[in-house]
Amino acid sequence: MHTEAVENRKMEINFFTLKFSGNSAHLENEFITSFHAGSLTQLRITLMFAVLIYGFFGLLDSELLPGVKEKLWFVRYAMICPGVFIMLAFTWSKYFLKFIQPLIFIAIISAGAGIMAMIVIAPPPLNYSYYAGLILVLLIGYTMTRIGFLWVSAGGWTVICVYQVLMIGVLEIPTPLLIRNNFFLISSNIIGMFAAYYLEYYARIGFFTTAQLAFEREKVKQANVDLEKRVLARTSDLLDVNESLKREIIEKKKVEKERAKLEGRLERAHKMEAIGTLAGGVAHDLNNILSGLVSLPELLLMDLPEDSPMARDLQTIQDSGIKAAAIVQDLLTLARRGVAVMDVINLNFIVSEYLESYELKQMRSCHPGVRVESRLAPGLMNTVGSQVHILKTIMNLVLNGAEALKAEGEIVISTKNIHIESPLVGYEAVPAGEYAVLAVSDTGEGIAPCYFKRIFEPFFTKKEMGRSGTGLGMTIVWGTVKDHKGFLDIQSKKGEGTTFRLYFPVTDRPLPGKVFSLSVADYTGAGESILVIDDSPEQRAIASGILEKLNYEVAAVSSGEAAVEWLKERSVDLVLLDMLMEPGMDGLETYGEILRIHPGQKAVIASGFSESIQVKSTLSLGAGAYVKKPYTMEAIGLAVQRGLNPSV
Repeated sequence: MHTEAVENRKMEINFFTLKFSGNSAHLENEFITSFHAGSLTQLRITLMFAVLIYGFFGLLDSELLPGVKEKLWFVRYAMICPGVFIMLAFTWSKYFLKFIQPLIFIAIISAGAGIMAMIVIAPPPLNYSYYAGLILVLLIGYTMTRIGFLWVSAGGWTVICVYQVLMIGVLEIPTPLLIRNNFFLISSNIIGMFAAYYLEYYARIGFFTTAQLAFEREKVKQANVDLEKRVLARTSDLLDVNESLKREIIEKKKVEKERAKLEGRLERAHKMEAIGTLAGGVAHDLNNILSGLVSLPELLLMDLPEDSPMARDLQTIQDSGIKAAAIVQDLLTLARRGVAVMDVINLNFIVSEYLESYELKQMRSCHPGVRVESRLAPGLMNTVGSQVHILKTIMNLVLNGAEALKAEGEIVISTKNIHIESPLVGYEAVPAGEYAVLAVSDTGEGIAPCYFKRIFEPFFTKKEMGRSGTGLGMTIVWGTVKDHKGFLDIQSKKGEGTTFRLYFPVTDRPLPGKVFSLSVADYTGAGESILVIDDSPEQRAIASGILEKLNYEVAAVSSGEAAVEWLKERSVDLVLLDMLMEPGMDGLETYGEILRIHPGQKAVIASGFSESIQVKSTLSLGAGAYVKKPYTMEAIGLAVQRGLNPSV
């Protein structure tokens, strides 16, 4: 394998053609050769398997269609099977790899043509069921032949198009039957496309990774060659040779140590990504469920008199829902999908807010021997981020320190400005730049070196299970720092305590002005029409109820497809569109179709996640605002106003 120019750690690829592009383009020809050469054995087995299957189903011809079995067998055994055997024999030719993709493309079309020939030969209605053979052809072609994604997709759609022409123009198959057959045929083709796409995509990932490893091995090999040359050149002076060897050994150990650190960080990153993906999916579902606990009590409280005995209970239900939503927010932070609002903030103000918070009072009640002090730097520079997430980070670090102190001790929260001229090397490397640093120090028992690598793993703890909340506290700290493009360092000594330092990039932007609270009248509508599009009945009911309370005329549908059909005959002032809908079109696809019917249609996007790539893509199409689930009346009311008046 060639190893030149693989220093770029990021694979660059055209996600439509799957070809390597940019700095990775030079790997394309080598990958194609390797990919097909490595799949020859599998292809030969596939061709033999295809002949057996193609021939075996000839038994059905004699059973179901004895009158035309000779013609059907002619197609099977005199045309298709010999053709496959010829291709099988050709796989041992030195020219085969050069033409492998077009040959398999031809084989797929030929096999499909054989099936369609038998459909023409056999009398109706039994011949209509022979389309199932096309499904086998497509699935074998997509999954077992290891042909390139574009070639096999072209073959699959060619077979389907020829089938349509044959059924409609020649045999005039009944329309209901054609629709049913097409449903399974096209579904199989689409599934096969996904299979072929990901087979080739992950093969390319493996190839690229192997190329990177080969490049690293070549560098080490070259380093060893250079070392030997230097040793031979300096044999006349033993002292110089020994000094040179010492330097080389130290350098090599340093390289190996750095590589081990990088591999450890990569392993932790992969683990966090996997757990984060799981947590993100769970958090999305919980946000939908929590809408009933957060939104419905707000609606009911509006209809009750202030002295109603039910008001207190409803408020308790809503408060519980808000607390549950905060835990879900922790899951979204773990999934790296939680920081949606990025404002100009100051760490000193957030620390001061925490020192006056209920959470600190509660911590002190549980740990009466723990003293908490602050040492805040005057003139601390601002940074950009989420005040809620930074506050939760401080709370988690202080609580972690309090639990490390056991009976009594001191926790110090400090801030300072720092200018780093050259990268700092600690728990992770901190690049040069200007930072606002938040430090939380305790005088506890310290962290043993063997636990350093696992501090931020979800659910990892040395404490008694069940005593420390969800077990995600330090994981939330890590996720929050990364979401703020910051860095983290830990200094700990057994028996003397631990210090966590969080480095946040600074900004010269000023803090925003004071935000005033709004009344319901500030975001009440004027009778505008709104279409709610959501696959969840509960979410449709909640959104519709809130919007009706806000004086809007509301209709609701359960899918993107239903919304498109509804809007073909009607129009509305605005659509409230859920981003994730299954199993049909998602929010981005739905809005695209709606814009074809009603160009310039105003819209508001809703999701249980924070802003994702899909949400941003939909907003770029013209949607005026985004609102996060679970809904509150103020959030959805303001979002609808922005959607109706995007220029205001």
